[in-house]
Amino acid sequence: MRIRIKYGSAVAVTTAAVLLVAACGASGKGASTASPGSGHSAAALTDDQVDSLLLTDKDQPGYYFDASLDVKSTTDSPALVTAGGSECQSFRDAENALSTKYGTTVDTLRILTANDGPGMIQDAVQVMPSTGKASALMSDLTAGLKGCRAFTETEQNQPVPITLTAISQMVGADRVGYTTNANVQGSTLVTATYVVRVGPAVVSIMEVETAKNGVIPQPQAEATLVRLSDVQVGRLKSAEGVG
Repeated sequence: MRIRIKYGSAVAVTTAAVLLVAACGASGKGASTASPGSGHSAAALTDDQVDSLLLTDKDQPGYYFDASLDVKSTTDSPALVTAGGSECQSFRDAENALSTKYGTTVDTLRILTANDGPGMIQDAVQVMPSTGKASALMSDLTAGLKGCRAFTETEQNQPVPITLTAISQMVGADRVGYTTNANVQGSTLVTATYVVRVGPAVVSIMEVETAKNGVIPQPQAEATLVRLSDVQVGRLKSAEGVG
């Protein structure tokens, strides 16, 4: 099944998980061992270069991916929050790395899908023109988590209520973790996301599960997100010769 939608939003990802269903380890307190770094030239990377660095099934056994479904497109229009207030809108703009706000030059996304169920892992790398712009995005994410607890968006002409919760042990300098719960087409979808800044780039790893498969377990999910984030951050640094 080919899904050609932008996976930058939690709403889009959860909707995709529902469509996929219809169509067919350790604590996060050890949060990312990879240093965010600063001052390197990741901003010079192209879409194709970043795409070649994305996670594969070798990084997450038990999952598969189709590179032809990778999305390489920046978001220039906000996902409008119909209820929740300005903090929630600011959070969503940051989550989508809105190009008109942060000057995003590269936004690449890949979906890894579980072999034995509807679970998915989203790997996203977003590149800004400067470290300052990437830092601003991270600040907006962190502030949004403090001021936004629930919001509503419209997906396929239907209101989608979403609750947002920070994972406190995964929040720190240049990193932030959070979970969402959304009701999409009669199914409750749960996501856990970990975002790390590395110079002018931002790495976002998201795990998606349907509620009927059980709420995403913690700290197991936290360990997976941190491990995959470290792999992705390491590849970005290696590509730019940063130790």
